[in-house]
Amino acid sequence: MGSGRPADAVNPENIQKVKRIIKNEHRIIIDEMMSQLDISRGSLHTILHEHLLVRKVAAQQNTVTASWYVNICMPQVIEKWSILHPKAYLTSLQWNHHNASAHKAALTMDFFAENGIKLIPHPAYSPDLAPCDFFLFPKLKKKNKGVHFNSTEEARLTYNEALHT
Repeated sequence: MGSGRPADAVNPENIQKVKRIIKNEHRIIIDEMMSQLDISRGSLHTILHEHLLVRKVAAQQNTVTASWYVNICMPQVIEKWSILHPKAYLTSLQWNHHNASAHKAALTMDFFAENGIKLIPHPAYSPDLAPCDFFLFPKLKKKNKGVHFNSTEEARLTYNEALHT
């Protein structure tokens, strides 16, 4: 079963579209172009390097910005969610994300409000607040402070003993 993409995406129309995109957006990334044109990475690579002779394009997105989160990521999530839950309204979607700057940005908050998506508060217990950080690790560190081990096995046995005392 196909992905819904045209069988031959390397065609004059897509070549012109890619040329226009890179002319207008010098710092566009490959993933964004693939999404905009609905073509595979291989087809885009062929267009860029064999037809347009482009040498350098950002290979991947390094920073999650509020703009990327709202304009690319969330629409894809919502589309997939709508397919999986065709009878549910978007307002029944509840979302929980951590406190990254892209997640807290006004643009992101406005997006959630405009789409009626309810944000669930970050839970009190999370990997960021794991109890072992407060109770287990300090105990292990205190018992073994300044100790140097001659082997991995010696370290493992010492820490295992500290855990059970």
